Amino acid sequence: MCCVLVLLTSINCYSVSWTNKVQYIFTIAKVSALMIIIVIGFIQLARGLCLFSYSVLTCVPVVTSNVSDRKAYLQTRFANMCANTR
Repeated sequence: MCCVLVLLTSINCYSVSWTNKVQYIFTIAKVSALMIIIVIGFIQLARGLCLFSYSVLTCVPVVTSNVSDRKAYLQTRFANMCANTR
């Protein structure tokens, strides 16, 4: 990581126009990666495959409907979650 910072700093010190070219290349790479992720997501949705994070949200009403005292259940779950992070 340090070598990358030194390299980018040295390019910036050497030539600002080169820095603009490097920034342009990084921007193209980031936008391309985002476009690939979006396209793959649309392909998965078109094929009828649910994304994991979305499919979990469909289970939440089923789980909470089986709990009789929701407030006590959520307080207990939150307390257990906080205790496990220490």
